[in-house]
Amino acid sequence: MTDMQKMLRERAEKQAKYEEEKRLRKEQREKEKEERRLREEEYARKQEERREKIAANKKAMEEGLRQAEIDTLAKIQASIEDDDIGSNPMFGVLEQIAFLEKLCNKKLEAPAEEETKVEQAPEETKGGQKNELDQKLKKGAIMAAPSKETKMAELAVNLSKGKKGNKKQRKNQQDNKNEGTLDFSTVKKFGALKLAPPLTNEEYERTLKELTTLRQAVIYWGKIQQRIKKVKYLRDSRKIIHEEEYQNQCKEEEEFIDKEKSKYSGESTEGHEVDAEKLKAAQIIYRENTMRQAWAAEDEGDDYQSSDDEGFGADDAGDEENPLGEEAKPDRERRKQ
Repeated sequence: MTDMQKMLRERAEKQAKYEEEKRLRKEQREKEKEERRLREEEYARKQEERREKIAANKKAMEEGLRQAEIDTLAKIQASIEDDDIGSNPMFGVLEQIAFLEKLCNKKLEAPAEEETKVEQAPEETKGGQKNELDQKLKKGAIMAAPSKETKMAELAVNLSKGKKGNKKQRKNQQDNKNEGTLDFSTVKKFGALKLAPPLTNEEYERTLKELTTLRQAVIYWGKIQQRIKKVKYLRDSRKIIHEEEYQNQCKEEEEFIDKEKSKYSGESTEGHEVDAEKLKAAQIIYRENTMRQAWAAEDEGDDYQSSDDEGFGADDAGDEENPLGEEAKPDRERRKQ
């Protein structure tokens, strides 16, 4: 073998080796490329599954939120339609009114019961008691009562010796017997309801009528507040307010409240369901209770929100001078203006 042949063979071997290495490198690149393609496809598939899962969760959350809003709205509507005072937002005030009504009736019935008992005492019993007293008097078991003249003489002596302070005390005691007394906590209850505490029987009868009128006004104002709460809830809702059905409900409630405003906006009493003066008192009572609840929540570190927030609450349907007046209008009307 010549050197030339040897050199050609070596060159052929090197070329074959180079081609083999080139082929292996190409196969490696193809393999890596395929693996990268598979990884990208897997990643894309997982991303798609993740997006679909997120979309499904979001849809489920939105549907759950919508259903929760519908359920809450149904509860508010049920409380509006419920005539039981237990669902009224002013139930505590109604309990106070019932307590004071019971108290007034008790004060009025007490003297009548005593008088009836005296009238119903049989004459025979009185006669029997007299005979029994006569027998005891003869035996010396009891002493005869002093005569009227003796009592008057003793009274004159006592009066001449008595002090002015005793006279004043007896007068005050007599006045209290005539007028009746109320403890301080009861007086405060009357004051909280914007009523003067009664002292005489005539005033108790008048107060009973006022309590009845006030109860009607409180129930009415509580229903108005429930409707205001419904409107506010619909406006603040994230889902159902965008649906036509609930937009119509919100509009209907707003129109109802506006209609009630117009009833009490003028001097005419036509169409009034409750007394205008007692309606003013109910509004004041509701406002004061709301403020106390807000202060209590603030002391406890909680955020308290009532239907008075955002200008659509107790003042929206009237004030002390103009019950159900036009001062506060819904936000939509404000935007239109």
